[in-house]
Amino acid sequence: MDDFIGKAEVLLEALPFIKRFYGKTFVVKYGGAAMVDEDLKQSFAQDVVLLKYVGINVVVVHGGGPQINETLGKMGIESRYVRGMRVWMETDVVLSGEGLAAGEAGDRTRLVIMQAGDPKIGMIGLLQWVEPPLPAPPVPTAVGYGMPVFVVESEDAARVARRAEELGTPVYCQPRVWSTLGARGETKHFIGTSVFDPDGHFYECNQVTAIDEPEDSA
Repeated sequence: MDDFIGKAEVLLEALPFIKRFYGKTFVVKYGGAAMVDEDLKQSFAQDVVLLKYVGINVVVVHGGGPQINETLGKMGIESRYVRGMRVWMETDVVLSGEGLAAGEAGDRTRLVIMQAGDPKIGMIGLLQWVEPPLPAPPVPTAVGYGMPVFVVESEDAARVARRAEELGTPVYCQPRVWSTLGARGETKHFIGTSVFDPDGHFYECNQVTAIDEPEDSA
């Protein structure tokens, strides 16, 4: 009985969202332990049926990582992961000089394609020039025309600056204390630093240290 009461309470809380997304289609990834654990299989199936009953269309896309690893093992193929991404292909490629706006025909390269766990990212390809080597451009020391600026929140701005120095990339602004007004009139206090990453992208990293609410907020 408690289980049914709990589900009813969840549905009541979800009613505004059910109304908002009625008739919409959602893509759900089904994988990992939910594909092998019987209880999780049953729970997943019940959730999908419930979503269909309340008017939400569900498209299920299965993962199958353990099954893929098992099959690759039987074939004698090593399954490797780099930063959580499966190495899908790793091979030598000789450029034809057509299609790719880099290098010359006959250049020898090493192509690595990795499959991300998030289906919205898909695959990421890396191409290394082997012969002749393609020199990397110098890391810029100033933001130029058309260059993006990434403003991000950091838990430790000083550590960001130290890490940039360890990597040999320019620290444009050492950690400093600054404040600004927020949208609600509150005063936000930060420790901020500005750095270039090893690829030349410019980041403003801000660590929130305190927030003073406006006097009339009480």
